[in-house]
Amino acid sequence: MPGAVPTDGLLDLVVAEHPNWVAFLFYLIQMIRGKAHKYERVHYFKGTHLRLETAELEQGQMDGEEMGTRPFELEFTVAKQNFWFNLPTKN
Repeated sequence: MPGAVPTDGLLDLVVAEHPNWVAFLFYLIQMIRGKAHKYERVHYFKGTHLRLETAELEQGQMDGEEMGTRPFELEFTVAKQNFWFNLPTKN
């Protein structure tokens, strides 16, 4: 996503409506070039909480397991996580 900043605390989501493989590759190339926003079937969303619902049946998988075909309701939120690094010491 052009302009996405990994440290701003916001989620960046790009949705392409009804792409076939050819359209998907075309939109992907345009997104890399920073020009996908020109197409009416490509939508950008940004926020700390995003909710995505599909009205039609879609195939899905989670953790590599097939979930079948059904409508989906997805929610994405931002959460801060603390990380501990054990840095090697010099001898």
